[in-house]
Amino acid sequence: MQQQPTKHAADLEASLRQLTISESQFRGAFETAAHGMALVSPNGRFLRVNQALCDMLGYVVTDLLATTFQDITHPDDLDANLNNVRLTLAGTIANFQMEKRYYHRAGHIIWTLLSVSLVRDSSGQPLHFVAHIQDITAHKLAEQKLFESRQNLELQVNYVNRMLSRFIGNTKAAVFFDELLADLLKLTQSEYGFIVEVRNSGSDKQYLRALSISNIAWNEETRAQYQASQRSGFRFPRMHGLHCQAVLTGQVIIANTPATDPRRCGLPAGHPPLHAFLGLPIKRGEKILGAIGVANRPAGYDQALVQLLEPVLFACAQIVGNHRLKRNRRRAEQRLRSSKSRLKILFDKAPDAIFLTDPETDIVLDVNEAGIRLLQQRKKALIGSRQPQLHAPKVASGKPTEVVVVRVDGSRIAVEVTADVIHIRKKPVVQSILRDITVRKQFEEALRHAKESAEQANRSKSQFLANMSHEIRTPMNAIIGMGELLAESDLNEEQRLYVTTLCRAGEGLLALINDILDLSKIEAGQLEIESIPFDLAELVHGSVHVLHRKALEKGLELSGHIEAQTTGLLLGDPQRLRQILFNLLGNAIKFTDRGSVRLVVTQQDSALWQFSVADTGMGIPSEKHHLIFQPFAQAEPSVSRRFGGTGLGLNICRQLMDRMGGHIWMESTPGAGSCFHFTIRLPAAMVQDSHPEPAVRGAATVTVTTTDSPPKSIRVLLADDSEDNRLLVETFLRDSPYDVIPATNGQEAVAKFLAGRFDIVLMDIQMPGLDGYQATRAIRAWERSQRLPAATIIALTANAMKEDMQRTLESGCNQHLTKPIRKKLLLEVLSQCLPNDRLTL
Repeated sequence: MQQQPTKHAADLEASLRQLTISESQFRGAFETAAHGMALVSPNGRFLRVNQALCDMLGYVVTDLLATTFQDITHPDDLDANLNNVRLTLAGTIANFQMEKRYYHRAGHIIWTLLSVSLVRDSSGQPLHFVAHIQDITAHKLAEQKLFESRQNLELQVNYVNRMLSRFIGNTKAAVFFDELLADLLKLTQSEYGFIVEVRNSGSDKQYLRALSISNIAWNEETRAQYQASQRSGFRFPRMHGLHCQAVLTGQVIIANTPATDPRRCGLPAGHPPLHAFLGLPIKRGEKILGAIGVANRPAGYDQALVQLLEPVLFACAQIVGNHRLKRNRRRAEQRLRSSKSRLKILFDKAPDAIFLTDPETDIVLDVNEAGIRLLQQRKKALIGSRQPQLHAPKVASGKPTEVVVVRVDGSRIAVEVTADVIHIRKKPVVQSILRDITVRKQFEEALRHAKESAEQANRSKSQFLANMSHEIRTPMNAIIGMGELLAESDLNEEQRLYVTTLCRAGEGLLALINDILDLSKIEAGQLEIESIPFDLAELVHGSVHVLHRKALEKGLELSGHIEAQTTGLLLGDPQRLRQILFNLLGNAIKFTDRGSVRLVVTQQDSALWQFSVADTGMGIPSEKHHLIFQPFAQAEPSVSRRFGGTGLGLNICRQLMDRMGGHIWMESTPGAGSCFHFTIRLPAAMVQDSHPEPAVRGAATVTVTTTDSPPKSIRVLLADDSEDNRLLVETFLRDSPYDVIPATNGQEAVAKFLAGRFDIVLMDIQMPGLDGYQATRAIRAWERSQRLPAATIIALTANAMKEDMQRTLESGCNQHLTKPIRKKLLLEVLSQCLPNDRLTL
């Protein structure tokens, strides 16, 4: 009987020792845990807290034990917390977990993941809660950043899409830049701003010219200047101050305290106060083209805003957007893999559809909410089903691929899918991320249709111009040619006046056609700019000489002067320079009733030349200056009625200058005359011969010497379906030694050529039945089959487009003459085309 109590005491003592050890182990684990832990009474008072929780919330142990969890819980989370406590105490739930915000002792908010379980005594009565608190503030901030990043991306895409739609709509540049600035001000919450480009003055000094600027009108003088320039002409001549720093440095300029910024240059009287300023350089590679400036954002400017504006500056919204999206996606995927506890939250709330599937069976293992919305099926129906359509063709590549997904109702949507093989619990799983790109595909399709429509319109325009050129030039060939023949005959004064008027009208109509064709070729990018040696003095004096009689008829003094030593040749396109000079000098003579017209050429540096054409004519009002270089524009509606013309010439001059890398501008005062300037780089030509051999336009250069007239035995076959044109050419060659045999169409021409030998063939291109191209190829084929030397075939055509000239050469023609044909040029070409054994030396 003595042994039973002794054994009971020993067991009790062993149990106490075990309890002591367990309590010590619990205390050690409690105090050294990496996350916060607490024992909390049923009424919410802290009974015990570890140091990790104190460090997390900024309290010492005694202070935290003197409070309740209700005192430091964010009000928006308190009701949910208390409800979970009530359900746990009632035994409805065994434990609960929730995201919850606590107030740090310093006043800021701490986001936590709270896990709570209830400890009861042996009778089932609640003793205390055991709370595990994990700090997830960094995770929540990352979620917020991801949300803000997606918002910014959507803002950028919408903004640039508006820009693209305006370009597609062919909005005028001035309107486009005004709308762009308005959107920029709204986007940056700024009060006013500007968009400027870098320009060079005549002295090669840079200045800034506004493409768009807010009408802040700080005084009456600037208000008048602003209204006169209509925003696009507003200039910033002084290249210093905050507004120029982005151009001068090529860097982003942020000035949130401009009043004390050392880069400031002061403000004009009456200028609105400047509280904050942001300058952004507009760059193409390393070249600075201009700048954007916005001012007075209430919150000031920072790098985050600069980053938001990057797609606008680089005009590449899709690339930037995809780059940002991919970077954010990679970061999101890294965060997903970093913690199992965060994986489910990010997986379910991700904006893109995510599917996890078995790589062997294509069975869906899991899907997020976006995937359910994408396929419009219930989650239970998706999980366990086979969905091979969700995978990219190359699963392991990780590259986005466009596929078409079919929904249960049969509807089809375009998606971009990125598939990767990941490992969950050491098992391979295919993770497919899908994005609905239906809207983007519709936009791309609209762009494609717009591009095709524009190309078709351009082709139709070119064909129309070619047809009109042919239809007009064919009768003009007879009109101008017969006029030349009449002018060579014996006429009285009245008849000579009539013939001169007829020839002048024909020349004017021909100039109009050439202007329209030049404008069409420039717009289509088909106008080629040459770079060949030429004599500047010869070009200038020749241009003045050609127009000298026209000036004398109006009693004007016409002069040309080069204020530089011109030794040797320059490198450039003399034909286009001559065209510009003819246009500027012709306009000056046209709009000047008395006084003079002067052409002055000055050398700015070793290669930069400035041409200035000044007159004493009627002048142009300042409010019309911006129209002068626009197509079909005149300073006044009455100008075209009084002087004639279409207003294409100056627009062609401006576009030619742009193509040749030059710059053209004007200065004018009503009643005092106008002065048109242009600058262009013409480097010295490294050639030894100072007099290059001239060439016939549109023909190969021939360098043989002949006597004054060709021999009498030259047989010429003339193929042309127009009786007027045949009569004209036969009349041109009537007193020449050429024996002309006519043919009324291509078939007749081929038949006559095969029946008798001809030295030269004048081949009209557009003829009914067998056209000039086909006839030429037939003649060339017959010559090859008979092993005969090739005759010279000269194309006569009203088509003046470059591709038409090239096509005639490809068909077998030796040269190309454009109608209307001049007698002198025809005789020159015929004499140059004679074979060497037929020349008289």
